Amino acid sequence: MNCKSYNKLIVELLFYRTNKERIIMTDDHLIDIETKLSYQENLLDQLNSIIIKQQEELDVLKRALLTIQERVNSLNESSAENGDLDERPPHY
Repeated sequence: MNCKSYNKLIVELLFYRTNKERIIMTDDHLIDIETKLSYQENLLDQLNSIIIKQQEELDVLKRALLTIQERVNSLNESSAENGDLDERPPHY
């Protein structure tokens, strides 16, 4: 459901009760609802921005982790190859 149809549904629900009685709505009520909706839309935009930034940070951290894992694997392989150099001689 898009934002416009959602807003229309809210307005319809505010004007009609479940038993179809008409609710008299003042301008103040409508302004209050529009103000709340505006704040909610603003908050939603802020939360979306935060999520985008967090995803970007996660992507950077994943790349860094992969680089570190590759470096550790490389060091493990090179130390395994040079493992004979670090052993004590048998007569020691």
